[in-house]
Amino acid sequence: MGPPSPGIVGIDLGTTHTVVAHVDASGAISVFPVAQRVGPREEEPRALLPSVLYAPVEGEEALDPYGAAPWVSGLFARLRGLEVPGRSVVSAKSWLAHAAVDRTAPILPWGGADDAPRISPLEASARYLSHVRTAWNLAHPAAPLEAQEVVLTVPASFDDAARDLTRLAAEQAGLTVTLLEEPLAAFYHYLHHARDAELRGIVEAAADDARVLVVDIGGGTTDLSLLAVRKEGGELLAERIATGPHLLLGGDNLDLALAHQVEAHLQRELTPRELGQLLLACRGAKETLLGPSPPAAVPIAISGAGSKLVGGTLRAELTREQVERLVMDGFFPEVGRGERPRRASSALLSFGLPYERDPAITRHIAKFLGDFGDGRLPDAVLLNGGAFHAPAIVQRVVSLLSAWAGRTVPVLGHRDPDLAVAKGAAASALARRGHGLRVVTKAARGYYLGLEGKGLCVLPRGTPEAVRLRIERTFELRRGEPVRFELWVSEDARTDAVSTLVSFEDGAWLRLPPLTARLRGEGTVRAELEARLLEAGTLELSFVDAEGARHRLAFGLAPTAPTAGSVAPPARSAALSASIPASARKVDQALACIAVFGRKDASRRDIVDLPRDLERILGDRGEWSAVDCRALFDALVAERGARRRSAEHERVFWHLLGFLGRPGAGFPGDDARIATVAPLLEHKLAFPDRTQGWQAFFVALRRLAAGFPEDVQSTLFGTYEPFFAGPERKLKKPKWTPAAGAEMRSMMASLERIPSARRGALGSFLMDLVWTDPTPALLADLGQIGARVPAYASAHHVVDARIVEAWVDQLLRTKWESIPDAPRAFLSLARLTGDRARDLGKAARESLERRLAKAKVDPAELRPLREVVELDVAARTAYLGEGLPQGVRLVE
Repeated sequence: MGPPSPGIVGIDLGTTHTVVAHVDASGAISVFPVAQRVGPREEEPRALLPSVLYAPVEGEEALDPYGAAPWVSGLFARLRGLEVPGRSVVSAKSWLAHAAVDRTAPILPWGGADDAPRISPLEASARYLSHVRTAWNLAHPAAPLEAQEVVLTVPASFDDAARDLTRLAAEQAGLTVTLLEEPLAAFYHYLHHARDAELRGIVEAAADDARVLVVDIGGGTTDLSLLAVRKEGGELLAERIATGPHLLLGGDNLDLALAHQVEAHLQRELTPRELGQLLLACRGAKETLLGPSPPAAVPIAISGAGSKLVGGTLRAELTREQVERLVMDGFFPEVGRGERPRRASSALLSFGLPYERDPAITRHIAKFLGDFGDGRLPDAVLLNGGAFHAPAIVQRVVSLLSAWAGRTVPVLGHRDPDLAVAKGAAASALARRGHGLRVVTKAARGYYLGLEGKGLCVLPRGTPEAVRLRIERTFELRRGEPVRFELWVSEDARTDAVSTLVSFEDGAWLRLPPLTARLRGEGTVRAELEARLLEAGTLELSFVDAEGARHRLAFGLAPTAPTAGSVAPPARSAALSASIPASARKVDQALACIAVFGRKDASRRDIVDLPRDLERILGDRGEWSAVDCRALFDALVAERGARRRSAEHERVFWHLLGFLGRPGAGFPGDDARIATVAPLLEHKLAFPDRTQGWQAFFVALRRLAAGFPEDVQSTLFGTYEPFFAGPERKLKKPKWTPAAGAEMRSMMASLERIPSARRGALGSFLMDLVWTDPTPALLADLGQIGARVPAYASAHHVVDARIVEAWVDQLLRTKWESIPDAPRAFLSLARLTGDRARDLGKAARESLERRLAKAKVDPAELRPLREVVELDVAARTAYLGEGLPQGVRLVE
């Protein structure tokens, strides 16, 4: 029976599968089988739509009834990915929550085949939903999906930015959706199946309200939520009171662990493409071996790279005993109530995604209950996800909870762990219409603005949805200028009151993308902040002016992580204008000095002494605050026309501009500042014969590089690329030749948003120079170009590991032991990231470690070659050659 119009549809956009459920005219909830390709020329509707995209090879027939070209989605995509390495997009949902890459850039398949098309995590998610929409509309032409009430689920641990991206993916697919957390969807599914008597019994047995723990283990994440259920006036009331932190830990991790076991049996290190193919093979074997009536073993076969000795088909097998032992010992070990996740010194190579270092889900459950349980253990547990098809896993979780509680913790009757989330999403819409118990959501975490070097609580943990809170602060805003806030959430169970200032040194914090706003018009306006929790579990933050008009702040989702962070306003004022100085008197004097730069009657000495005069007024320039720097930057840019009056004007202009604006991002209004500077880069210098002018120019560009968007960086790189390209590149050099070649080279090395192939070509050119004259500056530039971890750009810009491995091999045959800081460059090139697509091979890293050890390098400094060691802030800012302004810092 078809759905009514408008009907209700629930969609579980899963990491492994996408499932669709709907409410029919009778009120029953059923799964909508999604039509999809299941073979080269076969199409069938299936309950599960694998969340996989496959790019057909040339000459391969590609039927495209779902408008997915050049991709194929569904079961055939998954099966074909097992046969053809490097052409499948998997786990797009996990990438959607990965802040260290540009989630809107075409980066998938990560480490894929060179000739495969690329797609962004956002677009991949939109294509799955577009497939669902097309399949639905073909089956229900009179009730198109876009006309239904669609509930789309997200992990409870998704931060606000990932939720916004999920909503945007739905919009790109032509859908308007309501977001619902997956553990809540699983609970709604339970409630819909008339388990009222069971739940009432649990509530009546509890001393107070009954606590229900929901453990939802999906393909990409483990979601933990805690609900409180009580009885009032004979009716049950339920509210979600806590969710766990984002745990990139699920079926994908088990697949990865199995893949590493198989790789060890194959006795050679697989390429990223081979590993990706092996992951798909292990996923299929796992589902078979943990499913009903499993065989004793499943054969594994993947296509090798090349031919002869290392080519052909690679074969192994996985046994049921292997899988069960790995699952129980590694992912569901017996642990004590007080145990916490371990910070492992090494981890499985995670193929690009920041998986949890400790895969023991039971330890994460113990930590969650310790942090958010108020000393209580749950009165019942609801288990959801494909992992709980295995009775041994159910028994392990329940037995541990019961041992911790000293009593039997009942398992709520549940079914359809693969389908429950989609069905529960549909049930939630029924509950909102008054058909069933509705779960009230409260803020699972507290939200804090970075202000005055501390955190200002704008939405306390436990705040009910839709309640508006006014923050007890007045802000002075300049219309027409962007406002940028640093936003954090607490991962602890702290309950600070609204408007409270707290220290970021206390507790565990998760940094979100910045919030931005721009008020139209001119002049200034005084406004207050207002916060509320939306039904989707996300924060809405708005400025409210004197007339009551609301100006909503939006997440700056242009991905820049790791990137320059935002800055809090100065302690003496809550105003956000970058031109308000920390010391009005001193900065007024400094601004007067800057004004001299634009005066036509200024002497040569006035201009030459300007940097020294500013230090005399403001003190050592390393101590200047970001507020002061940006105020002086704005004043200097206003006089930019004067830079062409003399060689001294030009040199001093660029010298100061780069220093005052470094690193080009991280302060309110920096985007507009960079937009003003960008046109100046298109002109050659007015005094091109002065080496000092070119030096100042290139140093300024290097300092501002993090603020230049990709198109500006590409133009810059292209302008100077011919000076560092061999004749085979056939790049035409400009008629003019800039002096200061070393500074020009370092500037180009700092442009991290350039496509990896072009950066790799520059590095290879430098390698030829290193071979004959390995200077410290050359090695430093090479270390930045080939760095495994960028200072500020997305990880997809990293130069191909195969190219860098060749550089390291060549460097090992040079004499560099007497060159200062050479080991730092080598560590940058070869440090372990945990991403097989970026990491150098084990043999190359071990050879480099032996050579560095022989050169008496401190063994502690060599750890990053064999363990994943996070790159600290100092290392990230080293590319600047000096510290950042006080109040601006690069995100770890």
